[in-house]
Amino acid sequence: FYTNPAAYTEPGTIPTNPDPYVIKFNGIYYCYSTDENGVNVSSSENLTVWKFLGRVAKEEDKHDYWAPCVIYDNGTFYLYCSNTGISTKDNHQEYLQLYTAASPEGPFTYVKTFFQKFSIDAHVVRDYDGTVYLFYSVNDYMGTDEYRPGTSILVDRLIHFTELAGEEKPVVTPSIKEEMFEENRFGDERDWYTVEGAFFLRRHNRAYLLYAANAYVRENYYLGYSFAEGNTPIPDISWQKYPSDHTYSPLVCRNKMVEGTGHCSVIQAPNLTDDWIIYHGRNQDRPLTAQTEERVMRLDPLYY
Repeated sequence: FYTNPAAYTEPGTIPTNPDPYVIKFNGIYYCYSTDENGVNVSSSENLTVWKFLGRVAKEEDKHDYWAPCVIYDNGTFYLYCSNTGISTKDNHQEYLQLYTAASPEGPFTYVKTFFQKFSIDAHVVRDYDGTVYLFYSVNDYMGTDEYRPGTSILVDRLIHFTELAGEEKPVVTPSIKEEMFEENRFGDERDWYTVEGAFFLRRHNRAYLLYAANAYVRENYYLGYSFAEGNTPIPDISWQKYPSDHTYSPLVCRNKMVEGTGHCSVIQAPNLTDDWIIYHGRNQDRPLTAQTEERVMRLDPLYY
C-alpha cells in the first residue's frame, strides 16, 4: 500500500521534496530533491516508505539547489542540478552544475558549471544506442519571441558526462495560455510562459517527454507530455504535445486534495513491471504561504 504524500519513517514528519528525482541502485530507491541549502536525498526499499538521509551536495558559497538529477556510470554517480551564489537573490542566475560521488548517498563534489546563463531542470538519458543526452530548460531560446516568450526545453548530446557537444535543439516550447507563468512579467506587456522539468522515456514503439508547465509557485502548475511514434534517435524526434500543441490536456493537475502538481520522474516498481510517476504537490488543506516551501513528494501508478 502507498499513501500521498509519500510516507516517511520518522513519526509525524513529511519532509518537503520539490522536484523529486528517483533512481534505483542495488535494490534501493534514492530520491534527490530541491532545497535552499543543498540537494536532499531520501532512500526506500519499497518506494512507499522513505527515510530522509540529509543533504548530499552543498557548498558554503551556494544556495537554491534546484531540480537535481542523478545517473550512474562505471563506478561514478553524476549529479546535475542548478544553484546560485549565496548572496544572489535573482533566480535568473541559476546555472547548471555537475557534481560526482562514489556512492548514491554522497557526498557529491563539485566538478563544473555548464552555462553562465539561466539553465535548470537537467535530465540525463542514455538512449537505446548508448548515446547520452542532456535535457534542460533555458529562457533565451524563446525569450525574445514577441508572441509567446518564456522558458523552453532543449536537448543536447553529451560527449562525456562532463562535456556537451554544442548541438542543442528545442524539444518543447510554450504554445498555450495554460502554460503562462505571469502576465506582463517585465512591465513591457509581454506575458511569460514556462515549460520545464523534462523527463524522457520510451515504451514499445513510442517516445514520451513529460514536462511541467505554468508556475511552480501557483496552484495550477501541472504535468503534461509530448510524444512521438517510432524509435527515432532523440535529436531527430519530432515532438507533439498530447493531444495537440494547442490543446490543454494535463496528465496530472490540481484536484480537491492537492495543488501545484509538477516536476516528475518515473521509476519501475519493486515488481520490476509497473512504472510509477513521482512528482511534487502541495496539500490543499494547508494555506498557500508565500516564501514557504510546502511541496512534498507524491507518487501514483503510471498507466500507458
